[in-house]
Amino acid sequence: MTPEILNAIEQALSSGNRGVLCTVIEKNGSTPCNTGSKMWVDRNGGIIGTVGGGSTEHMVIREALDLISGSEAFHLIKGIFTSDQDSGDAPLCGGNTSIFLEVIGNRNEIMIFGAGHVGKAIALAADLCGFPVIVWDDREEYANSDNIPVGKKICCPLREFKEHIELHHGSYVIVCTRGHSLDGEVVEMIQDIKTAYVGMLASTRKREQLRQKLLALGVPMEFFDSIHTPVGLPINADSPREIAVSVLAEIIAVKNGADVEVLARGTGK
Repeated sequence: MTPEILNAIEQALSSGNRGVLCTVIEKNGSTPCNTGSKMWVDRNGGIIGTVGGGSTEHMVIREALDLISGSEAFHLIKGIFTSDQDSGDAPLCGGNTSIFLEVIGNRNEIMIFGAGHVGKAIALAADLCGFPVIVWDDREEYANSDNIPVGKKICCPLREFKEHIELHHGSYVIVCTRGHSLDGEVVEMIQDIKTAYVGMLASTRKREQLRQKLLALGVPMEFFDSIHTPVGLPINADSPREIAVSVLAEIIAVKNGADVEVLARGTGK
C-alpha cells in the first residue's frame, strides 16, 4: 500500500468521512494490474492509485460510491474481463480480475445536536458503548473538551454545520438542543438526509406543537413521524444519565434489528 493511500485513509478516519479501499485479489491472463494493486476512492469519486484504468476502473469507482452511500461494508467484483486496450465500455481481450471493495471509515456514528446535560450524558454513554461521537452546539461554553471529554466537538451556527460534518446512512442522530425552536431547525435541516436513526427529546405535547409547525414549513409528514420521540426506550427515565441509557438502548436495538415497537409495547410510549 502506498504512503499516499495510507495518508488518505488516515485523513478519512480523523475527519469522520468514509472511503473505499479497492484491492485486486485475483488475476488470470493478461491484466493491467498485479494481484495486491490498490486504489482508494473517496466520497466525491476522487481516486488514489489504480486497479487497471479504463472501463474496469470506472465501474469499480461507481460500485465504490454506491458502497459509501449505502449500508454494506464489503463488496466483491469477481471475474471482470480486462485488456490493455479498451474500446468504449467493452474490453477487447485479455484476462480477468477480481477486486475486493472495503468501506473504511465510521460506518456507525452518533451525532448529538445539543451539548447540555442530556447531550453530554448521551455522548459519554455512546462512547462507552464504542460509538464514534460527534456533538454540536452553538455555544462555545458547552461544545468543548472540558464539558464533553469524548468525541468530536463542533461549535458553529447551525447554518454552517454542513461545512464541518456530513451525515450518512450510518449516522444515528439525537436532537436535544437548548430549545424546541432550534430542535425544529435541526429537523428541517436533516429532512432530506438518509440517516440510520433520528431521535428527539420532547414531551408528547411539545412534539405535537413542533409537528404542526414543521408540517406548515413543508417538512414531510412521513419524515417527522419516523422520528423516535419521545426518544429512548420507555423505562421511566428521569435524570440525564437514565435518559442516556434509554436512548442508547433504543439505538442499539435499531442497529441490531430488534423490533423497537415490540420492546415499547404496553408501556404508554
